[in-house]
Amino acid sequence: MFQSNGGLFQTDITTLFVDGVIKYNGFAMTGEYAKRSSDVVEALEEDGITKTGDVVGVGNALNLQGSYLFKNNFEITMRHTSLDFDMITRLSDVKQTTFGISKYVVGHKLKIQADLSFTNSNEIKDNIHFRTGFDFHF
Repeated sequence: MFQSNGGLFQTDITTLFVDGVIKYNGFAMTGEYAKRSSDVVEALEEDGITKTGDVVGVGNALNLQGSYLFKNNFEITMRHTSLDFDMITRLSDVKQTTFGISKYVVGHKLKIQADLSFTNSNEIKDNIHFRTGFDFHF
């Protein structure tokens, strides 16, 4: 975060990450949690009083995903992600839910997939995003 004199604002930032994975008979569940805190959230100019307008994105994040791989190599997936920033940051919280489908071809060497995401934030309501692609390994 730059100060008006070209210098950099410095503060200590601490981030805690916790994640886990469970897989059993075609079912998979993953979860990730992050918590970020900072000694000083709002960046200050060299005088130590004037705010630059930049902030450290402190708060909590959670990502949960479940999927099931059928015997015919089709996989369905659901994921929920939330970013909850502390009020002082004035950053928009984000909630996103995604539904996906994948088809594995030739083992796991070729995967064709598509997903549909529904995103809401404090600034943008009802954003819908469709994505498709493939993954090729050799």
